[in-house]
Amino acid sequence: MKQSANTAMVLESGCKLTPMMAQYFSIKKNYPEDILLFRMGDFYEAFFEDAQEISKLLNIVLSHRGRLGPWSVPMAGIPHHAAASYIDKLTSAGKKVAVAEQVEDPKDSAGLVKRAVTQVVSPGIPYDLDKAPAQGRHFIACAGVEGGIFFIVTIDMTTGDFLGFVSLDREGFLEKLRLSSPREIVVHREQFRECPELERLVEENDILPTYLGEDCFDPKLSQIPLERLIPGYSQDKTLEKYPGLLPPLCALAYYICSTQEEGHFYHIRPFRIVNPKDYMGVTLPTLTGLEILPAHGGNNGDSLLGFLDQTVTPLGSRKMRDILTNPLGKKEDILLRQKLVTFFVENPRCTANLRQRLSSVGDVERLLAKVSRGSITSTGVLSLSLSLKVYFQILKDFPGLPCEILFPFSPEETDNLREVYREISRTINDEVGASLAKGSLIKRGRNKERDRLADLLTNVTHRLEELEKKYTKETGMAKVKVSFNNVAGYYIEVRKAHSSKVPTYFQRRQTLVAAERYTTEELSRIEKEMMLARDNLGPIERAIFNEVVAHIIKEAPLLLRLASNVATLDAFSCLGHLALQEKFTRPILTDKKEIDIAGAWHPLIKSSLQDAFVPHDLTLGPMPFFALITGPNMAGKTTLMREVALIQVLAQIGSFVPAKRATIGLCDHLFSRLGAGDNIIRGQSTFMVEMSEAAEILRHATQDSLILLDEIGRGTSTYDGLGLAWSLVEYLLTHTRARALFATHYHELTNLIDSREEGVNLSVETQSKEGQVKFLYRLIPGSCGQSFGIHVARMAGLPSEVLTRAQSILKELEGNRGVSPQATAFPKEREGLTTIERKLEEIDPMNLTPLEALQKIHDLKSHMDAESLE
Repeated sequence: MKQSANTAMVLESGCKLTPMMAQYFSIKKNYPEDILLFRMGDFYEAFFEDAQEISKLLNIVLSHRGRLGPWSVPMAGIPHHAAASYIDKLTSAGKKVAVAEQVEDPKDSAGLVKRAVTQVVSPGIPYDLDKAPAQGRHFIACAGVEGGIFFIVTIDMTTGDFLGFVSLDREGFLEKLRLSSPREIVVHREQFRECPELERLVEENDILPTYLGEDCFDPKLSQIPLERLIPGYSQDKTLEKYPGLLPPLCALAYYICSTQEEGHFYHIRPFRIVNPKDYMGVTLPTLTGLEILPAHGGNNGDSLLGFLDQTVTPLGSRKMRDILTNPLGKKEDILLRQKLVTFFVENPRCTANLRQRLSSVGDVERLLAKVSRGSITSTGVLSLSLSLKVYFQILKDFPGLPCEILFPFSPEETDNLREVYREISRTINDEVGASLAKGSLIKRGRNKERDRLADLLTNVTHRLEELEKKYTKETGMAKVKVSFNNVAGYYIEVRKAHSSKVPTYFQRRQTLVAAERYTTEELSRIEKEMMLARDNLGPIERAIFNEVVAHIIKEAPLLLRLASNVATLDAFSCLGHLALQEKFTRPILTDKKEIDIAGAWHPLIKSSLQDAFVPHDLTLGPMPFFALITGPNMAGKTTLMREVALIQVLAQIGSFVPAKRATIGLCDHLFSRLGAGDNIIRGQSTFMVEMSEAAEILRHATQDSLILLDEIGRGTSTYDGLGLAWSLVEYLLTHTRARALFATHYHELTNLIDSREEGVNLSVETQSKEGQVKFLYRLIPGSCGQSFGIHVARMAGLPSEVLTRAQSILKELEGNRGVSPQATAFPKEREGLTTIERKLEEIDPMNLTPLEALQKIHDLKSHMDAESLE
């Protein structure tokens, strides 16, 4: 049995190739790492190792197509009409697919039909835009570094968003890349060697790396593709200011232009650099840890995004995610958004009406992406027309709408957009079933020649009926029937029993077993006219349709602005609608470092608990600005901190907030460490992750930040953990001086807070009566003296003998001068504490950096370990 070949074996063998295989190899050599789908009539076929791969990934039959030399050729195929679903399955599996189409009509080909790759599809460039998740992003990223400054460029080929980011440090660069959540990244291999953290981020987040040569990053060699993506880039003053952006821009432009069919990118927005000073800093782990965004692969419904996103358009849904992940940093920008949300809250009937209107608007961004691809259909054009109609109706019917955050149109631009609508309305037939194939796509009155040809085709039935009546009368037959099929064309069929009645002007066309088929000069003339009309009508309708598309292309920049306006109206009318439904309040924004909220609630939890939820009051800053929160597990400490974070974020995106009253001071960065888990891939334990996150907070937090910390130090021994927590609290009080909530079970810390004016002790109220504990969830002043861990363990269902023994040990430990369990259980270690106490007396915690504090704690721990071995 002859073995199957792969491409390398065949090429190295030098065996004679068939013309079709020679054409295949000439294309495949340019896409060696991609799956090549080769159009063969009604199928896309893959050969050799590509065939074997798609057979496994798509669970389709692997067959063979002839032989080359001693080898059989593996082959697998997919029908072209169902290609979209198959190709997107391949890209979802992390593959890139090169689609080779027949680029000439087989009728016009003298030999082998010409084929060429018209598109390369990847996780960053979905094949079927209609099936791509409406709220999803498909960013492709590219990065670079110059002079110690890091640069990121991202582009979404489905919506046209084209952004640049600048970071002064590696950590910020990696975080911004992580927050962008690209599906694909363009790199050269040296980048991974120079920045192993980048390679680790790509692996951990399932980002597809696309490797290019370093020369593709050279602005001198990639000017042409960059000019296609950013016309006039050489005169761009912003790029002059940041020349380090050019290498990643050039590489990304080269990749896009080399993988997409020749043409213009009408849907790509002008490139812009995102200024970090305009936004509140927040990391992706913080957003997911606070359940603002779902965790990777999680359900939107379990997050604040899922709660907020009641938008009615795909444009609005994507906008909602964007504004939630990029809270604003400037008060004046937030107030403009608040003004719009307030309008929707104060005009509920208007809001309901607007949202109902907006629901008819199509996904204008992706429709324009189809225009760029040359795949826009009449359905898409009509959707664009309806979107224009609805938008102008909104501007007319809602004159009081605050428009300060919208992109205004001049009278001339408005007329241009109206003309696009009029052109589509008077040209494209919106009747069900109208199509180019039927010659019914273009409305009557748009083109005289088109109407004449359409009339010929429309009237053919009447003309044939008249001809049938004439021939029936002239021949004396009971009924002469004119029929049609694709092989014989138009014909008259006469049973052989009536052959004597056939007149001489009937011309025999085909002989059957029981009948004869004839034609006549009149019938042939009608047939020729029909064929000519059909052949000419299609190109005329296609040309008229292309004129309409050209008109759309001309106004693409205006249509992109309209899409942005629709997205903004949808997202913020949704926030207004939600504020009405949930009874949110408009927060007062202040320049002071404070949080003052009354009757606040966590929106997701309250939606589940309803009236059982206990609201919270909290006042922090300018003094005291630090709150130490004690109380048992399950009493609501973490819920409270998430609630405060969500209110801060909602306030800074311009939304109303879940509280009866709220005064919020803006923060420059939101830091949160609420729970952590092992990072097995990076070899980090829970405690290591916790310490890494704490270190990041201490490096970057300022006095204008908001910090939320939960149970710092719990992942190590009691004294290690307490020492770390104590030192961290002191540092936050004396150095960082940011607003902070610090939840802990180390009750010793309450004494530290009692002695400092910068901090306040708070606790979550509980009731303990006759051994039974009741959580009241209310936040009250003061500290909680115990953690009720045994009570929580009882609720969790631990065996009674374990609980009884735990209670006995607890009483013994509490009777032993209140020392920790570790001290009683390990008396040798307790004896060594006298030396440690002397060492502690030598330390001045107020003059230690965090790193020095950690080193001191490490030294003390080493001493304790040495003592325990004696």
